[in-house]
Amino acid sequence: MREVTIKGVRQGILLVLPDEQDLEALRAQLNDKLSAASGLIAGAKAQLDLGERPLTEPELKVILGQLEPFKLEATAVIATAEATKAAAEACGLSVTAPPSVPAAEPERMRPSAGPAADP
Repeated sequence: MREVTIKGVRQGILLVLPDEQDLEALRAQLNDKLSAASGLIAGAKAQLDLGERPLTEPELKVILGQLEPFKLEATAVIATAEATKAAAEACGLSVTAPPSVPAAEPERMRPSAGPAADP
């Protein structure tokens, strides 16, 4: 099972909240991670990567409330679930699509030696 991770990004920090865990376990783990990193992250802008987790507005507000003691300012949500996107917008956050995985580049054709010269 994946864990909550905190990553430094250009815009502040990215909180990756795995969607496999139930909400209570996720909230407990988020609090533990934020507490452990509190000296490094206090006052940062935060983006929340919620993946495919569907959240209602009240559920998202509870998670956002967990950021307040650490003086984190939530600025955006990365999500694919429509319910989560709607909840984020209702909370005044911008919604970003997850980064797409680049498609494999087509195999390049090897340069040919050209037609064989007649002797």
